Amino acid sequence: MKVKQLFEEKQVGTLYHFTDLYKCIQIFSVNYLKRSPLFHYISFTRSRLFSNFARQMFNPNDLTVCIEIDGNKLSQKYKVEPYNYFSTQNYYDNSKLPEWDEMEERIKTEKIEGLAKYVKRIYIQKVYSNYNELLKTLKLYLEKYPWINIIEE
Repeated sequence: MKVKQLFEEKQVGTLYHFTDLYKCIQIFSVNYLKRSPLFHYISFTRSRLFSNFARQMFNPNDLTVCIEIDGNKLSQKYKVEPYNYFSTQNYYDNSKLPEWDEMEERIKTEKIEGLAKYVKRIYIQKVYSNYNELLKTLKLYLEKYPWINIIEE
């Protein structure tokens, strides 16, 4: 059975979800990741460098935490699907699509329950004036998930 399961399992690889430290604390206080009221999905990227690009479009402080997720494990329960904002819905001729791979993935769900079991590590940028206090709070919530490493950048 395990061999069969291995061949049937979707190979998504590592996924990343970006947020800020305040929201990260909230996420792990309830152990689920909830979609934004503005969207009908939860967004991920396959690139940890996404934040370098996204900081040009969003408030840089909104992307100070990167949650690294085991996409293979996540895909066993949730349907992970690629998404590209430059998709054919905006173009009549596919040959005119921009040469850009957003590496975005999304899950159409209200929330991802038991998020911690999918998380490998959390990267945090030290940009908050009350950083040490916030980090201490996050670590309290993560005590029950010893496999999640925090990497301070």
